Amino acid sequence: MIGALEDAIICRLREAFDGRVKEVDHKPAKFDAEELLRILNQAPAIYVAFLGWQRVERPPGSVRATFGAYIVAANASGEVARRRGDQVTIGAYEMAILTAATLERWLPEGAAGPMEVQSCENLYATAFEKAGRTVYGLVCDVPVQIQDDWSQALTLDDFITFHGDVDIPPFGNVATPPPAPDAGANRADAVVRVTLPIT
Repeated sequence: MIGALEDAIICRLREAFDGRVKEVDHKPAKFDAEELLRILNQAPAIYVAFLGWQRVERPPGSVRATFGAYIVAANASGEVARRRGDQVTIGAYEMAILTAATLERWLPEGAAGPMEVQSCENLYATAFEKAGRTVYGLVCDVPVQIQDDWSQALTLDDFITFHGDVDIPPFGNVATPPPAPDAGANRADAVVRVTLPIT
């Protein structure tokens, strides 16, 4: 669910920017110094990260999943050009506006409602300034149904008799015991058989 939404956001932003940035990709919310340096050198670029979710009352059984879009702008002409761009390189302001316009009210496949942009913040840091980069963080969220895929996979149809063979793997250096002489074709370590009363 989360991975599919993250991929959909990335795909939509790639189409919207149409080659005007060097990279649109996913990144964890936190990363080490080496990865940060690579990201700063890749600018202009946008990185999407899942930030978490919060339960909401409506629709029932849903949460609001929150994603961050980290906008990294660069321009050799200086700080003003990084923010405002020029005829050659897109600026942070335009990147932020285009990202917000692309995601606002968009209904991704599998979502329980449209995406909403909540905020955009200048993530100023001395390290970014020294690297000649301007970084903005845009936060948006989208309602999604909580899906319990594993429990759906284990759902049993109606039955009268249930029969299950249980194999217990050997532990450590213990050899597998031979089957009981009367086991016949059934070599299970244990057998579970349940017959429901007919009402």
